[in-house]
Amino acid sequence: MKVGLLTGALMWHTCLLHVRHGSELPYFCMWQYPSVIAILLTRSGVEVNPGPSEEPVPRWGHVATIYNNTLYLWGGKLEVEDSAAKERTISVVNAFDVITKTWTTHTTTGPCPTTSERCAYTTNGASLYIFGGYDYLSTEHDNSLHRLHLDTLSWTKMPSSAESDPGKKSAAGLAYQMDMLVLFGGFGFPPKNQHPTAIYEENRKYFSDGRGWTNDLYVYFFTDGIWQFKPSQGTPQPSNGFSFVSYSDKYIFKYGGSEPRQKCVPTMNLLDLSSWVWSEVRTNGPRGRSFHSSCACTLGGNASLVITGGERCNGRTNSDMWIFNFGTETWAQVELPDECIIQRRHHSAVCFSLPTSQMQVLVFGGSLKDKAPLLEMKLLELEVSNESKWIAKKVEVHGEGAACMSTKEEILLDEDDLVDVLKEVNDVAAHWKGLGLELGLRPSTLETIGTTQPQYYLMNTLTAWLRQNDNVKKYGLPSWTTLCKAVESPVGGNNRALAVRIAKKHNITEGLAENMSITQEEAREITDELVQHIYETLHEKTGITPMEVKKGGSLGQGTAVNGEFDLDLVIITEDITLENIKGNNGAADYTHWLKQLEGYLLNTLPDRCTNMRVTKMAVIFQYENEIEVDLLISPHIADPFVLYHFLVFIPSEYHSSYTVCTNKWQVEFISKQPNKVKDLIRKAKMWRNAIYCDTHRARPKSYLMALLVIAAHRQAGSEEASAVTKELKKLVENNQSIDVHWDEYYSIGYSGTGITLPPHCAAAPRILDPANPFYNVYHEGFSYSQNPCSEWEKVAGNIDTLDLEKQDGMRIGPNRFH
Repeated sequence: MKVGLLTGALMWHTCLLHVRHGSELPYFCMWQYPSVIAILLTRSGVEVNPGPSEEPVPRWGHVATIYNNTLYLWGGKLEVEDSAAKERTISVVNAFDVITKTWTTHTTTGPCPTTSERCAYTTNGASLYIFGGYDYLSTEHDNSLHRLHLDTLSWTKMPSSAESDPGKKSAAGLAYQMDMLVLFGGFGFPPKNQHPTAIYEENRKYFSDGRGWTNDLYVYFFTDGIWQFKPSQGTPQPSNGFSFVSYSDKYIFKYGGSEPRQKCVPTMNLLDLSSWVWSEVRTNGPRGRSFHSSCACTLGGNASLVITGGERCNGRTNSDMWIFNFGTETWAQVELPDECIIQRRHHSAVCFSLPTSQMQVLVFGGSLKDKAPLLEMKLLELEVSNESKWIAKKVEVHGEGAACMSTKEEILLDEDDLVDVLKEVNDVAAHWKGLGLELGLRPSTLETIGTTQPQYYLMNTLTAWLRQNDNVKKYGLPSWTTLCKAVESPVGGNNRALAVRIAKKHNITEGLAENMSITQEEAREITDELVQHIYETLHEKTGITPMEVKKGGSLGQGTAVNGEFDLDLVIITEDITLENIKGNNGAADYTHWLKQLEGYLLNTLPDRCTNMRVTKMAVIFQYENEIEVDLLISPHIADPFVLYHFLVFIPSEYHSSYTVCTNKWQVEFISKQPNKVKDLIRKAKMWRNAIYCDTHRARPKSYLMALLVIAAHRQAGSEEASAVTKELKKLVENNQSIDVHWDEYYSIGYSGTGITLPPHCAAAPRILDPANPFYNVYHEGFSYSQNPCSEWEKVAGNIDTLDLEKQDGMRIGPNRFH
């Protein structure tokens, strides 16, 4: 494959790049607030000695680019929010010479932009183009386009036509390609003339003036000085806070971002500029994120994209680094020791190559949610190990720069954090004395606390610790790290699951960070607490008596992929009947009971159940920021044939609405499969996740994947991965004639039962639900799909890449450029 020119066309939070052909590893660098983080992608150390300088002020959401070995910094959100500080920021450019390691400040000329936060920007040579942005003082968005001439540091406001201009917005993506600018997405106002093929989704939660997300696509032509809306096919959902990177002269890659219903999109999309068609790049990679930083460069001779930090779905901040290879379309995670962690959002990253061909990454600014800027300098060396993995190593910095070095970014706690700390460790309140000892408090202090009222034992213990009484700092300063270690210890509570939850929520990067991914056992422990809570409190709070709380989903069936847990919890009760849930048209209607369950969770577990929404079938929420839970409710049905006879009189188009009533039999069927078959199901789901990495678009459901593997295992007559793979491919390739059913709960003949199957279940193609012959999973087995036939074609088109002998179920990685 020919590697074309890789150019930096990046959103506000991304950096500009310059790739020099022939260099093995170009530099890319990162900055942090007024300090510098330098990451060396080289095999030798470099001394950093900043001289006398005019350092910029702390900021985030700014613009940063590099030109002629100088980093140029403009705009952003400042610590001090006043008009004078803003005026100083937009009228000057801070410059950092990467050779001499010194700062200078320059006053610009010409009409500069008035909105300086979360602008979209890109460069072409000495021209820096900036679009839109947000003004944190006036709370206004903008849609003007400016050019900063980097040779003269003079501004030009680009001509445009108000009739065809994009809407006023921020955090969009901007790229320079083929003598034009390409603008996508963002958050703000719709344009004056809205386009029927674009989506504009208001954010009514925080705004009442029409602001929201968009997925419109515009092109700016320099020759005409106008913006033009560009129709495209396969357009991604409305979003902001993503990477937007040009590759060669034909493609633009979009990664991550924040959508109306998902704060951290994991998807990589590709825009082909020759056809204006979007496609999804299907590959395993980092968890979803938004407002991260990214920069493109050449690593090991491969055109690559490096991403760091960003915001997760649960509001936490990432502290990882990943490299995406444009040629092979594969991700590789960089191994970062504790002293190399970079934990940021809303920051910038720029790539540059020094004459010595050293490869550096500079990251500047950013924020830790609601926390003050941190001062530090880091210098890392990126190497390829014998296992072909990227590894970052700390390089010692000598001279004046060493004074800024720190080994870890630690957030210390004090009395202002008492309420948050108390909420986190309330589960070990009974172990307050042991917890206090682990935190470093003296026995005499704890004896005094023991003379107070019992309900204050834990609070008084934590207060003494946060005040650093008894010289507790010799056991570790008050921090989330220290607290996690104490909670996990046998004396302090022996609660590993709680320690992991705290560590993941607060981005702990040492100690527990050796295994921050929650295990299936820990996930079961967490959900067991939820189930027990439902058993103990549901009747008192709602009047609904749970006869049984059945675990379904991948976690309940024993087929979960590590790190990706979903759980169906079905409350089975005798308080409702099939007739109760039958709506006027025959469809099951659970609305009344789901609203009760939503209120129950909000009242009894407000901090543990987040991102809650109610659908027609379930209350869906994140539990402990770890597991997505679908909470459903079903009448108690002792005999499945009671349900089958009931469904005979229900219109066939509504049969699927009663599948929740068969959940317990579905779980039993999957759970009793051999462990080796369950392992093959996990691998098949990993393959599905790689092929269909966007969880908000049509893709095979986990239940369909499980049934296909079980059917292939039955046909193969073997548990060997190669044999099951071969039979599964046959099933998919011949899906139009597929005929799969089981006889655990019913016989396909139904002799003497008086049951007649509806037409869509009576003949092929069909994959009948083992628990419900009225549910054809062949037609219902894809999420977000109105046309299952076309989805089966897509699966068949990709099935050749399946190999269940591989750890991730993939035979080869996709590569559209060969």
